[in-house]
Amino acid sequence: MSTITFSIWRLIKENKNSGLRWEYPNKEDFPEELDKDLDSPKGMEHVLVRKEGDGVFFAIESGSAEPRDDFVIDINSKEKRENPRKETEIELLKQLFVYYDFKTNLLYLSDIRFRKHFEDIIHKIIGNNYILKGIYKEKANFLEIIKTVEEIKFVTQNDLFSADSQKKTALVDLTGVTDDIDLTLDIKTNSHRFRPLKFLKELMEEEDKYALSGLLIRGKDDKGLECIYNQENFIRKINISAEKISGKFDVEDVRKNIQREIKELANDRAK
Repeated sequence: MSTITFSIWRLIKENKNSGLRWEYPNKEDFPEELDKDLDSPKGMEHVLVRKEGDGVFFAIESGSAEPRDDFVIDINSKEKRENPRKETEIELLKQLFVYYDFKTNLLYLSDIRFRKHFEDIIHKIIGNNYILKGIYKEKANFLEIIKTVEEIKFVTQNDLFSADSQKKTALVDLTGVTDDIDLTLDIKTNSHRFRPLKFLKELMEEEDKYALSGLLIRGKDDKGLECIYNQENFIRKINISAEKISGKFDVEDVRKNIQREIKELANDRAK
């Protein structure tokens, strides 16, 4: 089993009627089922859509004709032979999974790098303009929600903690560096009791003063959802496990497991 991390977003569509310009989509906006190939600038994309119950699932697999080597090598025998794949053939090796929950109006995206790409795909298959918006919270809200901290990372900016001699002395003792140089600190822990709120608040204050940059705090809330604070905002994430076949995730296994995880989270919130 391998892990997929889904980030959580809001999906909104452009309203073509009178009223608010943007609104949440509903069940009728999505096809019951779709299995379609779409041309892309460098190759093609296979789009699978399945709507059932309280949500709709997207599996998007893409590939391109290039790069392509003239030869392939057997990893066991190390023998080289001509590549049997023709120049007009592609392999759909890139995968993107998306699930939209009608009950909560939340969208779960498996790869944040393809956020804009998914907006283009959904426009092609449905017609409306769609936007993914991050669910961002304020700093104070993050400190209230996070229950355990797993990682703290930041880059010092010359005079870190210059007004706090105790912290600066501790940093000098830790690194052995007394010159004003930038340092990247990455603190990781596996303790379920690590929640240094006073320290986190001070780091956020130092960030406001530009005494440090790149502040990242990763942890979990009381429901086990991963929370990530970065650049004054944070977005929630969830992880699922799914089987891989020949290096690719099994689409049906991903669909079932993301649905089950969302259902379990809903049940936990209802308790």
